[in-house]
Amino acid sequence: MVFIKEKKSTFKKELGLLDLIVFGIGSTIGAGIFILMGLGANIAGPGLIFSFIIGTIITLFIALNYAELTTCMPSAGGSYAFVKEGFGGMTAFYVGWLIWLGSVVFTSLSAVGFILYLNFILPFTLHDLFSMVIILGFLALNIKGVKKAIKIQKIITLILLAIFVVSIGFGFTRINVENLSPLFPNGIPPVFLATSLIFVCFIGHAMLTTVSEETKEPKKIARALITTVLISGLIYVLICFVTIGSVPMFDLVSSKVPLMELVKNNSIMSALILLAAILATLSSLNTSIIAASRNLFALSRDGYVPKIFSSLHRKYKTPYVSMIFSSMIAILFVASRSIEFIAYVSSFSFLIAFSLVSTSLYVLRKKRRYLYRPFRLKHYKIFSLIGFILPLILLIFLESGAIFTGIIWMIVGFFVYSLHTLGTYRFRMALGGINSLVALFSFIIWYALRIGFTSMESLTKLFLSYTSLIIGFVSLFSGLLFIKKVKSLRKGGKTQI
Repeated sequence: MVFIKEKKSTFKKELGLLDLIVFGIGSTIGAGIFILMGLGANIAGPGLIFSFIIGTIITLFIALNYAELTTCMPSAGGSYAFVKEGFGGMTAFYVGWLIWLGSVVFTSLSAVGFILYLNFILPFTLHDLFSMVIILGFLALNIKGVKKAIKIQKIITLILLAIFVVSIGFGFTRINVENLSPLFPNGIPPVFLATSLIFVCFIGHAMLTTVSEETKEPKKIARALITTVLISGLIYVLICFVTIGSVPMFDLVSSKVPLMELVKNNSIMSALILLAAILATLSSLNTSIIAASRNLFALSRDGYVPKIFSSLHRKYKTPYVSMIFSSMIAILFVASRSIEFIAYVSSFSFLIAFSLVSTSLYVLRKKRRYLYRPFRLKHYKIFSLIGFILPLILLIFLESGAIFTGIIWMIVGFFVYSLHTLGTYRFRMALGGINSLVALFSFIIWYALRIGFTSMESLTKLFLSYTSLIIGFVSLFSGLLFIKKVKSLRKGGKTQI
């Protein structure tokens, strides 16, 4: 059996129950609800209301599994640490690797959402550069300590909740039942497709577990997790119901800032929603930077990525190198400005990770049966199984481009894992396999560009097509060379492990 060696925490333990709930709700109710509702309504129509209900139910099952795991094993790695204790090796690495990607991409989504709502009121247009400045600003804030960031977030979240309550009450006075009919214009399957898109709205509870090592009493994390999911889910369902019921579907799906359509004829409510959108996107941007850096820190602490990423700031005791690197990757994703694609990629990462985390609960009940559990889940086998299956069902509804990107990221992850854990012989084998896979995917991209992507500009399409073809042949040639070298090492008896 594989066990994590207990480590003395190097973080300051300064977060209480209210801090945790605020952090969880603040990271959950963020950019997603403000910018994805129009895209979701375009897919499922009024059925989007049920997409949020389904998302809440799935997340609640996952959160209950997290509740037991987090209270008995508080760790800065969160999901990654649980799977490492349960399965170890490559499985654990991939969970940390995917959640790091999901958190980084969600940072980008938050920054893009912030710019969209800010541009709604400005007489000029802010571009990507300003989004990057915002990310760097929150980076500097978090380097000085998570408590300082959460003090600001506590105020932001309370204001945000108050505005949502007022907006929901306002929306109920404007509902037109005709807007809710037909409830499922395209049938039931689009409801699940929309759920896979808006699932990124529910990832806040996972980010909450990444600061468990900085919590005064870990047993309170269970309450914070469940409270976060229930409050966030209720708000999502109600705000979705009143928005779809009050706004004609055409206006909703054609708007980049869909919640503004709910209040566009009321100046006071418009100002409140605009304030809420700006605060929410900044709040989720803040927590996703924290979550991304904690996951990268944990991967580094266990030797999967370079040790420099587990360096703590001498004065503030925060993983500043991980924060800086994660923020730089987020800035790269900002440049794409494809909201739908970014949301799907983030959902892909978290769905796989959540499924594996839920499975680790079952494994750890067997391996660590004597471990003290402040929160003990009854019928854990059922909850573990449901938490494993439901995310995988949603996975099949994701957009193909996001799935492809996720698979490429996992291939890159295999390269990173191999680089730091395998010996010379195995590393050469891994490189041969990686290059062969890269060649295969490059040829697939080339072929896809030849027969599809009709909306893409011809010059861009031509450039990408030939680039993919060149990469494919280079990777294939490199893979064959590595495989040939492995064979020669084997014949010469030089297979270093």
